[in-house]
Amino acid sequence: MNREEQIANAEKATVDSIREQRFAKTAELVKIPGHPLHTFTLENEALAKTIKKCREALKSGHVEYKLIEEVRQLAIHYAKKGDLLYPHLKVKYEISGPSDVMWTTDDEIRDELAALAKQLPVQKTEDHWLERFRIVLQRVEDMIYKEANIFFPNCALNFTEEEGFGIY
Repeated sequence: MNREEQIANAEKATVDSIREQRFAKTAELVKIPGHPLHTFTLENEALAKTIKKCREALKSGHVEYKLIEEVRQLAIHYAKKGDLLYPHLKVKYEISGPSDVMWTTDDEIRDELAALAKQLPVQKTEDHWLERFRIVLQRVEDMIYKEANIFFPNCALNFTEEEGFGIY
């Protein structure tokens, strides 16, 4: 193995080690009842169940208003994330990239769900409406994944125990 390969392997090992630390710390905090990451994870699990119900409704082409309202409850989760986690990570730790992108995406998802809800029941059977709903559900699922695999690990690695209590 030449020097360049050794350097590349060392860099990869360092990145892998940091990633493992982030996921281990996140897994530890998610298990603590009352910890913000535990609470956010439970909310995402409930949201995933709602998405599953929505996908079942989409198969039949019949989406009830109450189901739209149920998925729109994600606005509370997004608001807490936007009030408690994003600013803290950005201001105190100067980690803004994922937060800024996710914050914007949160707003887009909320806006699209609100627009879809306003169009019910008139347009709920139209293919265009159903496709928009499918797309926004996929964006919500993508956000759940990004929170669990990017955002929450950033919080877990940076926030102190006292900051966790403060956020709680």
